Amino acid sequence: MEPCAVKAGTKKFLAALPGDLGGNVSDRGQIEQRLLEMLEAAREAWPQLDLPEDVFLAFLAGYVTPDAPLGEQLESLNAADLYIACGCAKGDQTAGGLFRERFFPGISAAVFKVGALPNQVEDIVQDVFKKIFLGGKEQEPKIHLYDGVGSLNTWLKVIAANMCIDMLRKRGRECTLQEGMLARLADQGEGQDLAYFKKYYKKEFKQAFETALGHLSDRERNVLRYTFLDGLTADQVAQIYNVHRVTVARWLSKTRRTLLQAIRRALRTEHQLSDKEIQSIVRLVETQVSLSMERLLNN
Repeated sequence: MEPCAVKAGTKKFLAALPGDLGGNVSDRGQIEQRLLEMLEAAREAWPQLDLPEDVFLAFLAGYVTPDAPLGEQLESLNAADLYIACGCAKGDQTAGGLFRERFFPGISAAVFKVGALPNQVEDIVQDVFKKIFLGGKEQEPKIHLYDGVGSLNTWLKVIAANMCIDMLRKRGRECTLQEGMLARLADQGEGQDLAYFKKYYKKEFKQAFETALGHLSDRERNVLRYTFLDGLTADQVAQIYNVHRVTVARWLSKTRRTLLQAIRRALRTEHQLSDKEIQSIVRLVETQVSLSMERLLNN
């Protein structure tokens, strides 16, 4: 490990400390040595993951408080667990893959134990990952609630179980994907197509849309939810699934085709609408999904 890199990282670490803690270090050499030891321990635990020294040490500073001596706090922090947490928080794809391999089985078992059905577990676990490392609307990522001292694995199981209970409780009253997309359509303005849609075919479309959603996989519905309701970018959705942002765009493009085909089929077979009427309705959905794809790729 390059000494100059550790020195530069130490400088950023001290600058990121709360209050005057960074400016009141009496033995900088001792602190620098401890940070070097923490870096070595972290990289030994995760040899496949190579985070820049300054990035990890700046992240580490977020787990230091002004209430105790700096040296004592550094001795108690769990360097290995904070290292993988840092990688995930920064969107590192290698870290995301390692995290899934190491921690997802335990998280899955925890959410199943508190009542998630087998077909809900994967969906909830992905949502847990999102809330921990990406946050949500006006919500900070929950990784900052981890104290950095205890076992990350144990903390993840506890917080995942609590989040799962909360999710299952709220699902009965949350805005559904169907309701969210319909609300977005209503916000598009008062064009001719929308006025026609609202006056004559709102009920038919809602029923057809519900049928169409049944043709989508869990992942396709989740990507739509993250895009339309949570407002995530392509990079953020890619981080949840540990894939490239182009893969997310490809998924959304396929979902768009599947959704529109299913809506057309349902409107034609269940409501006997004409091709002209169907096109007027479907055009609204097509526009909304296309705009969402454009936003994803441009962020």
